[in-house]
Amino acid sequence: MLIYLNIIDFIEHWKQYRFRQFYLDVSDLPATQTTTAQRTRCYTDNTTAPNLPPNIIDIPCKQTARYVIVETTYDAPEDDPYKGAVLEICEIQVKGCFKLEIATFHIL
Repeated sequence: MLIYLNIIDFIEHWKQYRFRQFYLDVSDLPATQTTTAQRTRCYTDNTTAPNLPPNIIDIPCKQTARYVIVETTYDAPEDDPYKGAVLEICEIQVKGCFKLEIATFHIL
């Protein structure tokens, strides 16, 4: 599957720094039923302050999975005095293909 994270600034007050250091996992189970250690990691953003990640990120993820999980634990210093991780994403596109199954037909 190919995952596109499209972080276009549709809202003038969008805070791009809240997109730093996110990670993208895939899993056959939802996030509520797995830990990060039980998932397959496809991408980790390593952007640090004061730098900002790009607005559009293409993430090739050659995995078969049912769920795409995007999370962060990053507490942006720009959010002070508020504490805690905030992840702002505008759009995620997941594009993939069906697993092809080959069938054998017998003609009588």
